[in-house]
Amino acid sequence: MPILHKQLSDLRLNPNSLNPAAAQISDQLYCMITIGQLVAGDVLPPIRKLAEQLDVNPNTVAKAYAGLERKGAIVKRQGSGCSVSSRSGARDPRHGINHLRGQIDDLVHNALSMGIGVDQLIEAIRRQAPGEVSQSNPARRRQATKQERATPAEKEPALWDSGSDLVD
Repeated sequence: MPILHKQLSDLRLNPNSLNPAAAQISDQLYCMITIGQLVAGDVLPPIRKLAEQLDVNPNTVAKAYAGLERKGAIVKRQGSGCSVSSRSGARDPRHGINHLRGQIDDLVHNALSMGIGVDQLIEAIRRQAPGEVSQSNPARRRQATKQERATPAEKEPALWDSGSDLVD
């Protein structure tokens, strides 16, 4: 059942992002549609209301909505605002990656600026999504299972070393 003027309290803008505000809004709304948080028929907040919520110019929200309309994710109807399109179901994962490209760029940029290498970042992402790792090849599944069962001392032996230099 469609929800009128769906509350978008999860929508956040990152002032440090390399992406403009309109792109951030569009990306986040598109993601909400793709994962089913917003479904066909859900009515988006009016441009002015969302602009006020996000503390941006209404033209910024209008630009985000226009981009979503071009993608076919939402439809605009005179007098009834914008709603999620009935054609906006689950997308091809390759399309999702393209959609996340700006967020990925921001993540890599932030990681590198903090001295975190790409390999470390990839490993952190793998740890964050263990379900995906276990669904890949059997060797990784065994490794992930082993790590999940390991004690803290087995995971980080250097932290648990009872070296004599720590004892008076």
